[in-house]
Amino acid sequence: MSRGFAAVLCSLIAAWVVAPPTPARAYEDLASVDAELSYAHAVSDTTPAHGVALGVGVSWGLSNVLTVRGQLAGALHPNAPRTALFFASAELVYIVDVLELVPYFGAGLDAAGIFPEGDSLAPQFGAHPVVGLDWLVSREIALGLQVRPVFLLTALDTDPLHLRVGLTLSYLFET
Repeated sequence: MSRGFAAVLCSLIAAWVVAPPTPARAYEDLASVDAELSYAHAVSDTTPAHGVALGVGVSWGLSNVLTVRGQLAGALHPNAPRTALFFASAELVYIVDVLELVPYFGAGLDAAGIFPEGDSLAPQFGAHPVVGLDWLVSREIALGLQVRPVFLLTALDTDPLHLRVGLTLSYLFET
């Protein structure tokens, strides 16, 4: 090994050892725009069980492990009586950043509108846990799977639970 190569190698190692570490900035500097396609299942006396849901959302990283998210979603349950549900949700999510696969869990609050066939809007309020797993395809794109059971607290006697299990597509960008 030549002395010049050894000197450069030793200099690089010394610089790496002495240099202060850069802070990890996984999610606190990221925001996202999300789209969701879900299977919707209603545990209800008034809504047919099976349906499909679409949602759009945004998120904002608060720290390297906490993110706040908002979502608007609509679910259609086409069997008689046909029912449409609309949700506005806000949630706080704890992210476990493990390289390419990113599990997360959290909780949130919901405002829901239920449109039974032939009736007017029936506003409801609820709460939900959320659990999911994102695959970071690149620094800008994430594909995910999430489960969100919404407990409709103001309608526990007739519409206690609306479960959404879905696929998500997220576009991530730095803020």
